[in-house]
Amino acid sequence: MCSVLVRMSTQILKARMIYKVLVVGRNLSLQTGFLSQASGNLVSNQLYNSLGLSLGVAKYEDYDEFSIILQLWAIPQNERVAGLSQNFIKGHRAVIVVLRSEDLVELHNILSSLSLNIKSNTFVLVLGQSDDAELRVKEFIASSVETYQHSDAHEISDIIQIVAQRLTKRGQIEEDIPTIITLNEDRCPAYEPALQSSSEPESTDDEVDEIQRILLDQGVRMIGESCVVELTEGKALISLRSGIVKLEPKICDYCLNDCKRNTKLCIIAVDSGWSSQKIGQRALLTVAKIIALNERNIPNHVKMQIQRASFCGKFDPQSEIIESDDFLKLISADKRDLYGKKSLMEIALKRVEDGKLPESAYNMLKRKLHALEKSMKKK
Repeated sequence: MCSVLVRMSTQILKARMIYKVLVVGRNLSLQTGFLSQASGNLVSNQLYNSLGLSLGVAKYEDYDEFSIILQLWAIPQNERVAGLSQNFIKGHRAVIVVLRSEDLVELHNILSSLSLNIKSNTFVLVLGQSDDAELRVKEFIASSVETYQHSDAHEISDIIQIVAQRLTKRGQIEEDIPTIITLNEDRCPAYEPALQSSSEPESTDDEVDEIQRILLDQGVRMIGESCVVELTEGKALISLRSGIVKLEPKICDYCLNDCKRNTKLCIIAVDSGWSSQKIGQRALLTVAKIIALNERNIPNHVKMQIQRASFCGKFDPQSEIIESDDFLKLISADKRDLYGKKSLMEIALKRVEDGKLPESAYNMLKRKLHALEKSMKKK
């Protein structure tokens, strides 16, 4: 499915290309994790528990004349209502198969069960540790696929870029062959949407008052019915009423673009054994989230969400902040888990090569980081 919408303004006339893309695989929670990472806040899991279906929207805007919108449909391998899968796949223009490296042998079975074939607009995302994934790809390809394209990805946005460029016939493209993409599995954590339960309504006025009293004793900052927790990566805002957590990344403060991000963090309860005579389960969970964030006593999957939210591939630094100590401390933090094989300076150098960052700014950043590292070693 492809359609073109034209957006009018007094300054530009820009086309929007919309493509339907299937996200299939052997593990539905892994597919949903990919879709959630690719779509951010533009995702719906309302039909996940009933039909196994999740919908998302990913954007790619690297062209002056038009932008790319990918409608992502994560569908189960085993349909829960007869005949629905064939309706779901109608009108698709590309297929993304999400598999762990050890499940690569299931590729043909997955595609055939949905009446899909390996072709030029099929993208096989192989998740695993880099060496193991590369080895399994070579073993599988040698016996199963004669010709293919291969790409390495460092994050989900790289995959969206590859798919968008293939669909718009940009870059080097060979006809009628699939694309195999390898990615560290840490970049694509599985995600199982929580069951929507009417037994946990929003916190009452009395519960909000009790939450505020508890947090005041902890010295936590509050604004009305929201709590604010300052993190190194940005500002976490938690609703005392609903318990929803959103992060405003600090990196946006240093960027020339005006697309300020507001990312929802998923922090779920893993223990239902708490009890209180004053407040209910949702209110208790809200308090636990806030105290955990304030003390930074949070699980790894939440740390990963914060790291991903605090990095942006479209970051365009303001020239006057290159020498800012706060900015240097923010970007010099250890983000090996976030960037994979690439260091910050390698990413910056690539932007220089692409003409997206002045060489003078890169050299200044390099000197400043070197000086900062020397000063930190002395301490």
